[in-house]
Amino acid sequence: MRKLILLTILSLVITAASANQSSSELFLEDLPVIDKDPNELFALAVKYEHAEGFPEDKTKAAELYCEAARLGLADAQFALGWMYANGRGVERDDSIAAQLFEMAAEQGHHYAQKMIQYTPAILPVPLPACLIPSIEIFDDEDSDYIYPEGPVLHLVHKLAPHYQLDPKLVLALISIESAFNTKAISPKNAQGLMQLIPETAQRFQVKNSFDPEENIKGGMAYLRWLLAFSKAM
Repeated sequence: MRKLILLTILSLVITAASANQSSSELFLEDLPVIDKDPNELFALAVKYEHAEGFPEDKTKAAELYCEAARLGLADAQFALGWMYANGRGVERDDSIAAQLFEMAAEQGHHYAQKMIQYTPAILPVPLPACLIPSIEIFDDEDSDYIYPEGPVLHLVHKLAPHYQLDPKLVLALISIESAFNTKAISPKNAQGLMQLIPETAQRFQVKNSFDPEENIKGGMAYLRWLLAFSKAM
Protein backbone atom coordinates (compact mmCIF):
# COMPACT_ATOMS: atom_id res chain seq x y z
CA MET A 1 0.00 0.00 0.00
CA ARG A 2 1.16 3.55 -0.72
CA LYS A 3 2.38 5.83 2.01
CA LEU A 4 -0.37 8.25 3.02
CA ILE A 5 0.89 11.82 3.37
CA LEU A 6 -1.34 14.07 5.42
CA LEU A 7 -0.71 17.77 5.85
CA THR A 8 -2.10 18.80 9.24
CA ILE A 9 -2.56 22.44 10.09
CA LEU A 10 -1.82 22.81 13.78
CA SER A 11 -2.61 25.88 15.78
CA LEU A 12 0.09 28.09 17.27
CA VAL A 13 -0.81 30.38 20.18
CA ILE A 14 0.24 33.99 20.55
CA THR A 15 2.23 35.05 23.62
CA ALA A 16 0.50 35.72 26.95
CA ALA A 17 -1.76 38.75 27.17
CA SER A 18 -0.60 41.84 29.01
CA ALA A 19 -2.42 43.21 32.06
CA ASN A 20 -3.66 46.16 30.00
CA GLN A 21 -5.75 44.05 27.62
CA SER A 22 -9.53 44.07 27.75
CA SER A 23 -11.43 40.82 28.43
CA SER A 24 -12.36 40.50 24.74
CA GLU A 25 -8.69 40.83 23.73
CA LEU A 26 -7.67 38.26 26.33
CA PHE A 27 -10.26 35.90 24.89
CA LEU A 28 -8.97 36.54 21.38
CA GLU A 29 -5.44 35.51 22.32
CA ASP A 30 -6.63 32.36 24.10
CA LEU A 31 -8.33 31.04 20.99
CA PRO A 32 -6.61 28.55 18.68
CA VAL A 33 -5.21 30.31 15.61
CA ILE A 34 -7.77 28.81 13.25
CA ASP A 35 -10.63 30.20 15.39
CA LYS A 36 -9.37 33.76 15.49
CA ASP A 37 -10.64 36.62 13.37
CA PRO A 38 -7.69 37.87 11.29
CA ASN A 39 -9.18 41.37 11.15
CA GLU A 40 -9.32 41.55 14.95
CA LEU A 41 -5.73 40.29 15.18
CA PHE A 42 -4.68 42.91 12.65
CA ALA A 43 -6.45 45.70 14.55
CA LEU A 44 -4.80 44.62 17.80
CA ALA A 45 -1.39 44.52 16.11
CA VAL A 46 -1.85 48.09 14.87
CA LYS A 47 -2.55 49.20 18.46
CA TYR A 48 0.66 47.62 19.70
CA GLU A 49 2.72 48.94 16.80
CA HIS A 50 1.54 52.54 17.20
CA ALA A 51 0.88 52.61 20.97
CA GLU A 52 -2.84 53.19 20.54
CA GLY A 53 -4.18 52.37 24.01
CA PHE A 54 -1.30 49.96 24.69
CA PRO A 55 2.39 50.38 25.47
CA GLU A 56 4.31 50.37 22.21
CA ASP A 57 5.50 46.81 21.52
CA LYS A 58 6.61 46.23 17.95
CA THR A 59 7.67 42.65 18.70
CA LYS A 60 4.15 41.88 19.90
CA ALA A 61 2.74 43.66 16.86
CA ALA A 62 4.84 41.48 14.56
CA GLU A 63 3.59 38.33 16.30
CA LEU A 64 -0.03 39.41 15.85
CA TYR A 65 0.50 40.42 12.22
CA CYS A 66 2.06 37.01 11.65
CA GLU A 67 -0.96 35.19 13.04
CA ALA A 68 -3.32 37.25 10.89
CA ALA A 69 -1.07 36.73 7.87
CA ARG A 70 -1.21 32.98 8.35
CA LEU A 71 -5.00 33.19 8.30
CA GLY A 72 -4.75 34.79 4.87
CA LEU A 73 -5.26 38.50 5.56
CA ALA A 74 -3.44 40.43 2.83
CA ASP A 75 -3.17 43.59 4.96
CA ALA A 76 -1.38 41.60 7.65
CA GLN A 77 0.94 39.96 5.13
CA PHE A 78 1.86 43.40 3.83
CA ALA A 79 2.27 44.88 7.34
CA LEU A 80 4.52 42.02 8.43
CA GLY A 81 6.52 42.36 5.23
CA TRP A 82 6.94 46.06 5.97
CA MET A 83 8.23 45.26 9.46
CA TYR A 84 10.79 42.83 8.04
CA ALA A 85 11.79 45.33 5.35
CA ASN A 86 12.46 47.97 8.02
CA GLY A 87 13.55 45.88 11.00
CA ARG A 88 10.60 46.92 13.17
CA GLY A 89 10.08 44.40 15.98
CA VAL A 90 11.95 41.75 13.99
CA GLU A 91 15.41 41.43 12.52
CA ARG A 92 15.50 43.05 9.09
CA ASP A 93 15.31 40.52 6.25
CA ASP A 94 14.53 41.66 2.71
CA SER A 95 14.04 38.09 1.47
CA ILE A 96 11.30 37.40 4.02
CA ALA A 97 9.78 40.82 3.29
CA ALA A 98 9.71 40.11 -0.44
CA GLN A 99 7.97 36.76 0.06
CA LEU A 100 5.34 38.37 2.32
CA PHE A 101 4.77 41.19 -0.17
CA GLU A 102 4.32 38.59 -2.89
CA MET A 103 1.74 36.72 -0.80
CA ALA A 104 -0.24 39.93 -0.33
CA ALA A 105 0.22 40.96 -3.97
CA GLU A 106 -1.23 37.62 -5.12
CA GLN A 107 -4.45 38.71 -3.40
CA GLY A 108 -4.44 42.06 -5.20
CA HIS A 109 -2.93 44.18 -2.42
CA HIS A 110 -2.03 47.42 -4.22
CA TYR A 111 0.88 48.57 -2.05
CA ALA A 112 2.35 45.07 -1.89
CA GLN A 113 2.42 44.95 -5.68
CA LYS A 114 4.44 48.16 -5.67
CA MET A 115 6.80 47.06 -2.90
CA ILE A 116 7.85 43.85 -4.67
CA GLN A 117 9.96 45.82 -7.15
CA TYR A 118 11.75 47.64 -4.32
CA THR A 119 12.36 44.57 -2.15
CA PRO A 120 14.07 41.88 -4.22
CA ALA A 121 14.67 38.57 -2.48
CA ILE A 122 18.36 37.79 -2.43
CA LEU A 123 17.85 34.13 -1.61
CA PRO A 124 14.77 32.13 -0.61
CA VAL A 125 14.80 31.79 3.16
CA PRO A 126 12.46 30.11 5.65
CA LEU A 127 9.45 32.22 6.56
CA PRO A 128 8.58 33.01 10.19
CA ALA A 129 7.62 29.88 12.09
CA CYS A 130 4.09 31.08 12.87
CA LEU A 131 3.30 31.10 9.14
CA ILE A 132 4.22 27.47 8.65
CA PRO A 133 1.72 24.66 9.21
CA SER A 134 3.06 21.60 10.97
CA ILE A 135 3.46 18.49 8.87
CA GLU A 136 2.78 14.97 10.05
CA ILE A 137 3.62 11.87 8.07
CA PHE A 138 1.48 8.80 8.69
CA ASP A 139 2.54 5.42 7.36
CA ASP A 140 0.24 2.52 6.62
CA GLU A 141 0.98 -0.27 9.07
CA ASP A 142 2.18 -2.65 6.35
CA SER A 143 4.07 -0.01 4.39
CA ASP A 144 7.80 0.49 4.81
CA TYR A 145 9.31 2.81 2.25
CA ILE A 146 13.05 2.54 1.87
CA TYR A 147 14.64 5.33 -0.16
CA PRO A 148 17.85 4.75 -2.09
CA GLU A 149 21.00 5.36 -0.09
CA GLY A 150 23.17 8.04 -1.66
CA PRO A 151 23.82 11.78 -2.04
CA VAL A 152 20.15 12.75 -2.50
CA LEU A 153 19.09 11.06 0.72
CA HIS A 154 21.87 12.77 2.65
CA LEU A 155 21.13 16.17 1.06
CA VAL A 156 17.48 15.99 2.03
CA HIS A 157 18.27 15.12 5.66
CA LYS A 158 20.88 17.87 5.76
CA LEU A 159 18.74 20.63 4.21
CA ALA A 160 15.20 19.87 5.43
CA PRO A 161 15.67 21.27 8.97
CA HIS A 162 16.67 24.65 7.51
CA TYR A 163 13.23 24.86 5.89
CA GLN A 164 11.38 23.29 8.84
CA LEU A 165 10.25 20.39 6.67
CA ASP A 166 10.04 16.71 7.50
CA PRO A 167 12.68 14.88 5.40
CA LYS A 168 10.21 12.04 4.87
CA LEU A 169 7.79 14.39 3.17
CA VAL A 170 10.48 15.74 0.84
CA LEU A 171 11.74 12.24 0.03
CA ALA A 172 8.19 11.08 -0.71
CA LEU A 173 7.68 14.01 -3.08
CA ILE A 174 10.97 13.36 -4.86
CA SER A 175 10.04 9.69 -5.21
CA ILE A 176 6.68 10.58 -6.76
CA GLU A 177 7.88 13.47 -8.90
CA SER A 178 11.12 12.13 -10.37
CA ALA A 179 11.85 8.69 -8.91
CA PHE A 180 15.19 10.15 -7.75
CA ASN A 181 16.23 10.88 -11.34
CA THR A 182 18.25 14.11 -11.21
CA LYS A 183 17.85 14.57 -14.99
CA ALA A 184 14.08 14.00 -15.09
CA ILE A 185 12.08 16.25 -17.44
CA SER A 186 8.30 16.22 -17.66
CA PRO A 187 6.20 16.94 -20.77
CA LYS A 188 5.59 20.41 -19.26
CA ASN A 189 9.35 20.98 -18.87
CA ALA A 190 9.41 20.49 -15.10
CA GLN A 191 12.98 19.58 -14.30
CA GLY A 192 15.11 17.70 -11.83
CA LEU A 193 14.44 15.92 -8.58
CA MET A 194 11.56 18.09 -7.41
CA GLN A 195 10.32 18.88 -10.91
CA LEU A 196 10.68 22.65 -10.93
CA ILE A 197 9.33 24.47 -13.96
CA PRO A 198 11.75 27.14 -15.23
CA GLU A 199 9.65 30.02 -13.86
CA THR A 200 9.59 28.50 -10.37
CA ALA A 201 13.30 27.72 -10.51
CA GLN A 202 14.07 31.34 -11.43
CA ARG A 203 11.80 32.65 -8.70
CA PHE A 204 13.65 30.65 -6.06
CA GLN A 205 17.13 31.42 -7.34
CA VAL A 206 17.81 27.99 -8.88
CA LYS A 207 20.29 28.49 -11.71
CA ASN A 208 20.68 24.81 -12.62
CA SER A 209 17.62 22.63 -11.99
CA PHE A 210 19.65 19.50 -12.70
CA ASP A 211 22.04 20.22 -9.84
CA PRO A 212 20.66 18.08 -6.98
CA GLU A 213 21.45 20.53 -4.17
CA GLU A 214 20.13 23.58 -6.04
CA ASN A 215 16.98 21.72 -7.05
CA ILE A 216 16.28 20.45 -3.54
CA LYS A 217 16.86 23.89 -1.99
CA GLY A 218 14.56 25.53 -4.52
CA GLY A 219 11.95 22.81 -4.16
CA MET A 220 11.99 23.03 -0.37
CA ALA A 221 11.74 26.82 -0.44
CA TYR A 222 8.79 26.57 -2.83
CA LEU A 223 7.10 23.85 -0.76
CA ARG A 224 7.46 25.88 2.41
CA TRP A 225 6.06 28.95 0.67
CA LEU A 226 3.11 26.90 -0.63
CA LEU A 227 2.34 25.64 2.87
CA ALA A 228 2.36 29.18 4.23
CA PHE A 229 0.34 30.53 1.33
CA SER A 230 -2.27 27.76 1.42
CA LYS A 231 -4.36 29.66 3.98
CA ALA A 232 -4.63 32.64 1.65
CA MET A 233 -5.91 30.65 -1.32
